[in-house]
Amino acid sequence: MGAVRVGFYVVVGGEEYACEAPYAPQVRALSSRFDDGPGRTATPWLRTEVDRVLRVRTTARWRDVDVTVLTVRSDGVVVGGPWGAPDAPEVRHLTHGAWQAVVDPAELTEVREREQDVLRCRPRWVTGTGPEATRVGVYAFVGDDVLPCGEPWEGLLPVGFGLTGDPGGGAATGLSGDRLVALSDVRAMETVATTATWRGRLVGVAVVEGDAVLVSLPDGGTEVVPLDELTDVAEEIREAPVPSVPARSAPPVASAPSLPPGAQPAELAAWVGDGEPAHRELRDLVAALYRSADVDGVAALARALPRLREADPAADTACGYRRLDWTLRVATATWVAAAGLGDLAGLLRQAAPVTDDASAVGLRDVLGRALGALQERVVEIRSGPVDEWDEVAWRAARKGGRADALVAVSKTVCLVRAVGRGDGRYAGAVAAVAVRASEVRQAAARVVARRGVDPGLDVTIHPLGDAFRRSALDLVRDVSGPDA
Repeated sequence: MGAVRVGFYVVVGGEEYACEAPYAPQVRALSSRFDDGPGRTATPWLRTEVDRVLRVRTTARWRDVDVTVLTVRSDGVVVGGPWGAPDAPEVRHLTHGAWQAVVDPAELTEVREREQDVLRCRPRWVTGTGPEATRVGVYAFVGDDVLPCGEPWEGLLPVGFGLTGDPGGGAATGLSGDRLVALSDVRAMETVATTATWRGRLVGVAVVEGDAVLVSLPDGGTEVVPLDELTDVAEEIREAPVPSVPARSAPPVASAPSLPPGAQPAELAAWVGDGEPAHRELRDLVAALYRSADVDGVAALARALPRLREADPAADTACGYRRLDWTLRVATATWVAAAGLGDLAGLLRQAAPVTDDASAVGLRDVLGRALGALQERVVEIRSGPVDEWDEVAWRAARKGGRADALVAVSKTVCLVRAVGRGDGRYAGAVAAVAVRASEVRQAAARVVARRGVDPGLDVTIHPLGDAFRRSALDLVRDVSGPDA
């Protein structure tokens, strides 16, 4: 077995040395690899003079126990662990079960070294997305890939080169990243702080987008500069903790769907209350529709009963996603449009249909934008109409009950939980999206209550009144057959 390594090392002129101050402007190469080497000296090297600075983490087995190599000394290597010390005279017990021992490196087996670059210095920025590309920001290790990542949210992490403005020239996907991964699938994370020289000044690199870069200046200001004007680029790489997965209790056991006492027809009430567990999503939907239905709606539900009984149990989850899709892309979008934010309503309405957890979570960003805009509008209307004509317009917009069906149906039919009671990896995120959509509808309702439905609302796209009721009833038609 060769020499055991652990700690920081610098490569200068092809030769590797143990080192100190790996992130300093001058990295100090040590004359001995032993921590207690007599007469050990340090030679400083400028960042631009070194080939590589790396950190080595080493594990092994000793006396049939997995150990971590802590340091290398002239009389052996120091190994240890948080618990489970072997029965050996070399062992020194510390607190809370931890232990250390100085052992002969020849006694170690299954030695495994993991190298990590901690400082890379190059004359120019290297574009692309491969391992040699210059990086900046936070990165996650997912499988064999190292990907830029965003902020964790409800147990998920957005990853992908779309987060960085894609200096590699591929398709950027915006702040949501290229995909979402579960935090449990992230094996490690690291931060990369990058500096460079621009026009003789040391600058910090903040954001890269295409061939431009936002840099922070020594005086505290910022500047957008061409990427190819940066020289002496240095990346400082540090290990970062992986965020913990949010602890959640088991999904609550909701009461079985049922219709109000005395509901007619009795056959429909019996099916909703006594239906098979396999039809849980469908029965829950019918119960919600019944509570907000008018006379025609109740009759439509009664006519659909034969087909409801014959619905495929295997399609029940798909029924839940269709209801969630209607909640987000129809009901919530209509509320946003009614409050006067047609552009954001259009983004919701035109989004890809919600068919699974991932497509539901994909609407998080636009819902967040809508909520922020609506909250600003709520603040604006607190002082009331700005003049007499504005007050007349507000009163006129509130007349006619155009929002009555919108309120009644949204209260019962809009889904405010994850499909399938939310026991999957994305469950917390889907539930959070449903809650965010509920907050959007509530904020929009406050605007509509004061100002009325926006007169510019296009009812051919965003239904109101009976058309809104029918859009909800169409959910039953879709799951029970085209002729229902």
